[in-house]
Amino acid sequence: GSEMCIRDSLKGNWISSTRAELAALVLAAQTKQPIHLGIDNKTVVDKGNLLLGIAKEIELGRRTERKKV
Repeated sequence: GSEMCIRDSLKGNWISSTRAELAALVLAAQTKQPIHLGIDNKTVVDKGNLLLGIAKEIELGRRTERKKV
């Protein structure tokens, strides 16, 4: 199979390790192929699971209005 590696940096005073890891998670989740991530930041795991839950609700038509996450 083919593998892909994306490397980039997030710059600015607003970025933190949590935001950087969450950005990587969101980017990786855009693929249609299985992904393997190693994340040791519980906040990122929790926020990622929340975002995946919201995406599933939208896909199933159970969520149409925007709520603050």
